[in-house]
Amino acid sequence: MEKAKLPSQDDAQVHIARVWDYFITKIVPGEVGAHFAQGVVLLDEKLLTEAVLDALSDYARMVSFHLPNGSSPDRHKHAGFFSKWIAKVRPLHIDWEKFREISGWASDKHNSHLVTKEKSLLMINAHFALCVFRSFLLEDLPQPIQEHVLYAFQFRELSGEYLALIAYASEEITRLERVNAQLLNASALPTPTDADQSS
Repeated sequence: MEKAKLPSQDDAQVHIARVWDYFITKIVPGEVGAHFAQGVVLLDEKLLTEAVLDALSDYARMVSFHLPNGSSPDRHKHAGFFSKWIAKVRPLHIDWEKFREISGWASDKHNSHLVTKEKSLLMINAHFALCVFRSFLLEDLPQPIQEHVLYAFQFRELSGEYLALIAYASEEITRLERVNAQLLNASALPTPTDADQSS
């Protein structure tokens, strides 16, 4: 029997490095502002490597115990296992001193406009884990599911298998919603015309 093919450490590191580049240039600026992206949100390369190695180890255990011989894990399992370990190991850190310097935290008496940014920064690893999760999927997550998964990454510990199930179900929901919308558009009832209303 053929062994299941797991992603290599190098492939996983390259993929997650691409996700990091996207995250720091596109997601973080949208969440907290472009001037906070560089220098405030920091990636610890050692912790990222640890997260990848832990994910691969956990993944190998799952494959050896739960997948039939010869079958390979799919993208949903990639999403579940890699995002789980990103959320658990938390490879991103915030330079709070730099945040306060850039934001003018000390000079602003009320700081109310900065509270939202600070809350987003406190959940930065959960946001990154969600970005890694979404990077393996062909369909985007419905917004309510994104919010629940983000919460789970921050406050809960979910198994890779459970997250893989969420990934699969989310893709199916999105696909079925699209098919349903197409069917509704194709079978839309004709609307009455002015001539029909006058008779």
